[in-house]
Amino acid sequence: MALRECLVALAQRMIQEDDIALVMYGARLGSFLEIEFELPDRPLPGYYSLKFPEDAQADRFDKPSGYSQFSAGLWTEDTNSWTWPLRRPLRLLTSASRFDLTSLRWRAGELMRRNGGRTSFGPEVVEARSRTLRRLELEVTYRRLPVLAAFRAFRQLCCELVTADECYPPAVPMLAGESGGPAYLMRTFEAKPRPRFIERSVIIDAFGSAEVAAWREAGESAATWPVVDDDTVIIASVAEFDRISHRRKRVEKRLLLRREEALVAQELLEGFAQLPMIDVIDGLVMRYDGIADGGVACVREDIAGSTPDNLLMLCPRLAQQAGLSHHPTDPFAYLDDAGTVAVQTIWWRDGGVARYGGDRSVRGQGSVVLATKKVFETVKSHLGSRRYAHVWRSSTDDDRPTEVNTHRFVRVVPD
Repeated sequence: MALRECLVALAQRMIQEDDIALVMYGARLGSFLEIEFELPDRPLPGYYSLKFPEDAQADRFDKPSGYSQFSAGLWTEDTNSWTWPLRRPLRLLTSASRFDLTSLRWRAGELMRRNGGRTSFGPEVVEARSRTLRRLELEVTYRRLPVLAAFRAFRQLCCELVTADECYPPAVPMLAGESGGPAYLMRTFEAKPRPRFIERSVIIDAFGSAEVAAWREAGESAATWPVVDDDTVIIASVAEFDRISHRRKRVEKRLLLRREEALVAQELLEGFAQLPMIDVIDGLVMRYDGIADGGVACVREDIAGSTPDNLLMLCPRLAQQAGLSHHPTDPFAYLDDAGTVAVQTIWWRDGGVARYGGDRSVRGQGSVVLATKKVFETVKSHLGSRRYAHVWRSSTDDDRPTEVNTHRFVRVVPD
């Protein structure tokens, strides 16, 4: 009982926050506790009654000069420079409210200033964060502080409009999702260990360019279709393995699909782009009509990382046509009439956290779509008549660390 009271109090505090993501989290927590909270009713700040001159730069969202994956770029006190990550969110908000882009962008910049400005996301703070990560040898990707600050200000901007009843309610989940908010209707789930039937790639750890080239050109040996068991069928699979050091990288990527025609792609990402796409926007939103070609769709990660990126799954419309129902807790699994799992996607990882250093162990990640044999017989007419194994092997070398050499292989694997 004490735990429930604490959670109720937490939900009540979250509902009163000025960040629309926290407000929605509080409402979601209240729903879990079977308590219905009303959103706070706040008057619209006086700012929105002001009239501003037309800003010719309001529709330009150029990154700061010098911005790259290694540098946050030139610092200025111009709020238009601060709000460059908000191109899509602000344009969506203009459609969901009665305010123009200039007013909304300037308001976002003012909120960023109130939240600390340079002392919160300036170059000194960014460098201090980078030094901490380097000292701890955490070779991780993270969103830069200026981007996080812009997203936070935009969520506060949305909260001002929502609590004043000045924003179209159905647009709120998308607005939150476009500014770093999570998919509230989807549970977070952890990666599984690599299934035994997914073989770890044999990646060479050699220095000689001739040896590395021979490894790249031998990628056809990896174009195979795993064997599971008599009652389980692989519908699709993707696997990525790498061996990384300071200036060398060896990568093998495998994509298995049942289709009528093979994908024509020089890189795995190009292959993903050719698959029917599903976006995560407070749930799964299909970006294609009808049943997915090949029966499999690719789930694109939302900005908050609620799901793994480029996860393969059975087309929801195909699952519905086959008489399957959604799993209550796993958005990528389906149940049959008996309530047992008939189709599921397994997201897996292998080998731990990657570090760019002397550690050259092989690491991997991927996903595989599995179905029972009975369900497979029901849906196979939509999956394509051939099994294609696509393999990409690439490498970079010490003398030219920015030059990537890639070999691609496609093979039809007989049943």
